Amino acid sequence: MKRENAEGLISTKNKDTLFLFELYSRNEEGKCRGITVLKNADIKFMIYDAWANPSETHIFTRRRDEKYYYCTAFDIVYYLLFMKDADELYDYLNFIKCENNSKILGHGGDASTFLAWKDADQVFEKGAIKYSLIDIGFDIENEYVVDYYCKKLKDFPFWITIARN
Repeated sequence: MKRENAEGLISTKNKDTLFLFELYSRNEEGKCRGITVLKNADIKFMIYDAWANPSETHIFTRRRDEKYYYCTAFDIVYYLLFMKDADELYDYLNFIKCENNSKILGHGGDASTFLAWKDADQVFEKGAIKYSLIDIGFDIENEYVVDYYCKKLKDFPFWITIARN
């Protein structure tokens, strides 16, 4: 979703007039499904920036009072590739908006923060320790991808069996 559409969508939800429906049927009967999103539904809106040039510097900041979550198209790809399920992404968005009081400096976009949070068992501040600034560091997202393929999928793609006639 683009930033320009976010306010109208949030306003529509808050009036109990947000309806979501399928444009194409995904069942044999040919029927499309639809739902009404009530204003008391706890859903998160994700606004993405279509920026996609890794050789160019791209900086964005986040405010706690924003009604939506903002990220880049690259971040969405990392979420989709490495989240365990939709609940994990929801927990992360909740952590960023509600639970975290620290400023987080991620050099690899929000993907680096997400993957560092995931790698730290979803907790940056353990016990009574509270930080004012958390520096994620450089290349966290790159190291995570390499570790994922080298350790978790250690024989990828050679473990794939090939059907033979």
